[in-house]
Amino acid sequence: MENITQEFLIKTLTDLWKRCTVNLPESVIKVMEKASQSETYPPAKSQIEAMIENARKATKLGLPACQSPGSLISYVRYGTGAGIKADIYKAIVEGVRRATNEGFIRPSMVHPITRENTFDGTGDYMPVIDVDLVLGADDVEITVMMKGFGAENVSDLVVLLPTEVGPNGEGIKKFVLDTLLRARGQACSPFKVGIGIGSTIDCVARLSRFALMRPWGERHIEPIYAKLETELLNAINKLGLGPMYLSGDTTVFDVAIEASFTHVVGLAVACNLQCWCGRQATIKIAANGEVKEVPRPTLPSPQPWRPVGGWPWERKKSS
Repeated sequence: MENITQEFLIKTLTDLWKRCTVNLPESVIKVMEKASQSETYPPAKSQIEAMIENARKATKLGLPACQSPGSLISYVRYGTGAGIKADIYKAIVEGVRRATNEGFIRPSMVHPITRENTFDGTGDYMPVIDVDLVLGADDVEITVMMKGFGAENVSDLVVLLPTEVGPNGEGIKKFVLDTLLRARGQACSPFKVGIGIGSTIDCVARLSRFALMRPWGERHIEPIYAKLETELLNAINKLGLGPMYLSGDTTVFDVAIEASFTHVVGLAVACNLQCWCGRQATIKIAANGEVKEVPRPTLPSPQPWRPVGGWPWERKKSS
């Protein structure tokens, strides 16, 4: 990849940000279509159908699916054998600036205290750039996501004591349900709910974002988390809050969990909401410089931490 120039990388990232604003992932459309078919409250069904039509028209016309970009997130899986000489960080930022200049991203980034707008969609630590190294790989995978900020405003985080968690995660369920109830009328539902569970507040916040990046409707590989995802999905939708909190069967489209091990004395939990307009796009840059669109991002996996033969309780089960 030594022949990849800075300008090539900037153009590639500009195109990726623009595509992210326009085209919703196929998994998002499929979940919305499924919800539309099962929704029994006519106004809610009509609202979901309008969302689907909005997404289709955005793709057809090549226009942003929503006027607000939300916060701008990027996740890079960098192969240690890639050998790119160009600056990926600068390319991601410059891609935002060019996409903003071309009218695909509304300039919404402001100084946290003075509230002065930069007018180019960027600022200190914005876009968020998250990088993981992949030993020996010679390619680079980049995912960008637009995180709706109305949903960000009503997201929440808590640290629970072991006595508050409960044997079946009842404390986690209560916290998530309370978060959805507090969000009424303040963000664009139906949401995808990303939940991070585990060690520290910064860790679970990151995990909750990875949960949002997982294709919509896809359950966790571990049964205990998959079961909790399904239970929460059903429990939230039984609240009857509905699309845009105007009543209905569909308050959330999906719930996804990512978890890390934690200390014995507590458990951090992040409930991270994403609006219905789940904008995200992924590309892979191969060793020969070829750029391919990828249907699903390759997210971090906890498997490398697992000892050979599994954890003690897993070994007992298998024996």
